[in-house]
Amino acid sequence: MNLSLLRHLQTLTLLCLLGSSGAWASAGKILFASGEASAEDAQSISRTLRRGDAINSGDTLITGAGKLQVRFTDGGLVSLQEYSRFVVDEYSFAAPGEGGDKAAFSLLKGGLRAITGTIGVRSRETYSVTTPVATIGIRGTGFTLRYCSGDCAPVNGQPQPDGLYVSTQDGIIYVANPAGIIELAIGQAAFVANRETPPQPIDTPPLLLPPADDGSGTPVYVAGEQTSSDSDIPAMLFTPRSVFDDFAAQDLVGFYNGTGGSATDQFGNQGQISSAGMSVYFANATLNGYANIIFPTMPNSDINLTFMGDFLSGTTLFTGTGDDEITPISDLNVSGGLLGPTAEGAILNFDYADGSKEVEGTIVFELSGLAGP
Repeated sequence: MNLSLLRHLQTLTLLCLLGSSGAWASAGKILFASGEASAEDAQSISRTLRRGDAINSGDTLITGAGKLQVRFTDGGLVSLQEYSRFVVDEYSFAAPGEGGDKAAFSLLKGGLRAITGTIGVRSRETYSVTTPVATIGIRGTGFTLRYCSGDCAPVNGQPQPDGLYVSTQDGIIYVANPAGIIELAIGQAAFVANRETPPQPIDTPPLLLPPADDGSGTPVYVAGEQTSSDSDIPAMLFTPRSVFDDFAAQDLVGFYNGTGGSATDQFGNQGQISSAGMSVYFANATLNGYANIIFPTMPNSDINLTFMGDFLSGTTLFTGTGDDEITPISDLNVSGGLLGPTAEGAILNFDYADGSKEVEGTIVFELSGLAGP
């Protein structure tokens, strides 16, 4: 056999082996991106991030006046706030029984919310988030971090001390540095001033409020995953409860217009969100809205949905009704969350069955106005 051809075949074989072993597999993908969002690889080569882009082990994710949400291959989620810097130090997700899981991250600046995936359940000792003042370990959980270094907005007119603010939404985490360690259960919070000071419990969880608006304009929101399997995504996008409290004091109502979205049924037919809108009543944290969905290749499947619900403790519970003029919808599920410190946008996921098919999709909204009492 020709020596050049033999070498070529050997190279192809090696590439196939690497690909099948997952050695070149990405660590995750971008579910949501708005505003200034980029990544630097291990060679410091920068790229702008968009929905669907791959994230690799060794990448540094950077937000300016923008936000990112990443789903890792083990199902874990990380939602980065504005002006953050987050490093995927080392990530590997092994096939069942093979071992080799690892999820090691660093938060160098800014804030995040995280929900751990399979690695956090079966190999939790390999999951960690390192910050300049402490390291976070988990027991399989959801948590919030905000590292302040002269860049955190005042709260109630008072400056926030620099350091790491931590809180737990689910499960248990521990916060450790050379000076001490503390364990946090659901609803508990802690503060770490520096590496020489042990973590201290606090009563108030971190507020993921970005610096003051830099005048860069209204961000453009892009829909997240188009399937109800990602129904946990909106919980990561919720505006802090304090925003509801601030707006409720003014008895404001937010009006939102649909700016995008799509739907798919179990047969693979593609639907489109032709129109959508909703109102959020901040005084009692309730919502109602509607969406009209058209199927260009199946007009008889066009449908009108209405939905309503309450924002409860960082999650939503919605009820909904619908009518396709043929068969009533028997099972409609809607979940979602508001985006940004001033609730300037929203993403809702939905799925329903109308007796003849099942449909799931995502709707994106942008704030079109606020009204007083």
